[in-house]
Amino acid sequence: MLVVALLLPHLFLNIRHTQDWGDDFAMYLIEAKNIAEHKPVGETRHVSNPNVMLGPINYPIGYPLLISPLVKNGIDYYKLNLLQSVFLIVTLFFGFLFLRNYFSRTASILMTLILAYNPSLMGFKIEVISDIAFWMFLNIIILLVLKNRSILGIILLAVLTGFSIHIRSIGYVLALGTILFWLINDLRNKTLSTEIKKYTSYIVTLLIVFFGIKILYPVNSDYPFSGNRITIDNIASQLSYNVATLGEYFKYYRVEDYYFIPLIFAAFFISFLLLGFALELKRNAFSFLNILTVLSVGIVIVYPFGDAGYRLILPLIFVFSYYFIIGFGQTLTKLELRGKTVVVIGAFIYMATYIKPNAEIHENGFKPVDGPVTIEFAQLLNFMNKNNIKHKMIGVDKSRALALYSDNKFASLSDSCFAKDITDLKLNYVITHYSQTSDLKKQLADADTARLKSIYNNAAFKMYEVRKTSNH
Repeated sequence: MLVVALLLPHLFLNIRHTQDWGDDFAMYLIEAKNIAEHKPVGETRHVSNPNVMLGPINYPIGYPLLISPLVKNGIDYYKLNLLQSVFLIVTLFFGFLFLRNYFSRTASILMTLILAYNPSLMGFKIEVISDIAFWMFLNIIILLVLKNRSILGIILLAVLTGFSIHIRSIGYVLALGTILFWLINDLRNKTLSTEIKKYTSYIVTLLIVFFGIKILYPVNSDYPFSGNRITIDNIASQLSYNVATLGEYFKYYRVEDYYFIPLIFAAFFISFLLLGFALELKRNAFSFLNILTVLSVGIVIVYPFGDAGYRLILPLIFVFSYYFIIGFGQTLTKLELRGKTVVVIGAFIYMATYIKPNAEIHENGFKPVDGPVTIEFAQLLNFMNKNNIKHKMIGVDKSRALALYSDNKFASLSDSCFAKDITDLKLNYVITHYSQTSDLKKQLADADTARLKSIYNNAAFKMYEVRKTSNH
């Protein structure tokens, strides 16, 4: 109850009515709207351009399923932000329960609060994307693997795992990690023959849930791989990138007055994490947490798009915290320091660095954000409606965001093949934006008067009609 009370401020801090242009959110919302309105999920009105790499044709369906009840009567970013905060509170609570299995109440609460009110996370939670939902499922699944022994619990574990794969594809690691952990332990203890029921229940339930969702909501969420070869150099580069990103998570906001404190904590966290991991490998190499960490980090460092900030490593942050506490605790023991008071004071000094950036984040939440919730965007949509511009093919930056708000089809345009894209995609219109469109594309659009006729502009957008050319 105390931990829940300490996490409840998330329902009031940095909840916004607005949304920026980062258009991952739009694809999730288009799919969620399709589910709510009983339309085919894959019909997104977004047309892929082979010259612009934005991601898969569709996004995994798990997160849209979770948010679809909220978009039935229109898109309300305040409600969506609130739901993200609820997901986050549940995530942090289960993270606390996980830590409490191994560490004192004080250590578990302090670590949970350090993670809960980190300014990076406070800013991240307003993004309408699947990461926090996946993190929530991962924390619950970890607890079930570690604590549960009943068949009913194993069926629940399989249901949650099957669904989590549809939230983020790295969910496959949870299924693989669970089976590997069981197999290794059953082979060691010579109990494999007596545990067949466990494997059967898990695998059958997992397959029913996984394929059931796949059949009900068919989407193509495979990334178009860029053909990057896996080399030692690439692996080393992505591993060091992700370690640095983990450090940035703890020193993200550069508050000049006390910049050294987050810097020291970030260095401490990574150093003791690595030490704790080494100690755990020595103590029990094939523990579930070790298997999960090796598989997850292994995939992130060979994955061609593994340089996506801390999004790919965030779900493991409680597992990393587990290793950190072990490494830190062992060091204090070896130094013969029983510094509970010092640790508490140190944690509060670090968390004091959160006050200024979090106050700024909360304050900025009331300011207008450049995105789809602006007067200029409403004016553009109004112009298109008044002039009956519907079911047309339009080239624009942030094509997925516009596909969410209009009945037209949209594709993103490249800088290098701008003129070719207009022809190849058979565009009827082109839209440029003052901040989201590159200067080169804006210049090309203005210069091509033979083909593009300016028909509308406001403070943010400019719209061109593609002149029909006759082929002789």
